[in-house]
Amino acid sequence: MIQPIELHITGMTCGHCQKFVHETLAELRGVSEVSVDQKTGIAHLNIDTDVIAEQDVCEAIHATGAYQVAKA
Repeated sequence: MIQPIELHITGMTCGHCQKFVHETLAELRGVSEVSVDQKTGIAHLNIDTDVIAEQDVCEAIHATGAYQVAKA
């Protein structure tokens, strides 16, 4: 099932951060329609819950070591 989610991501300080987070999310299997805004710290994306859990998405961002994430 496709589920839209919104995440608050802290630690993004520049356009490179935004691009890095976007690419990290977009590369995850089961994730689509990724939009990341560095200024607001918000990411919108769709996840296929049959393929990936929301917690796995959060852990992938956290695993980069530079960012913290929370569900909006």
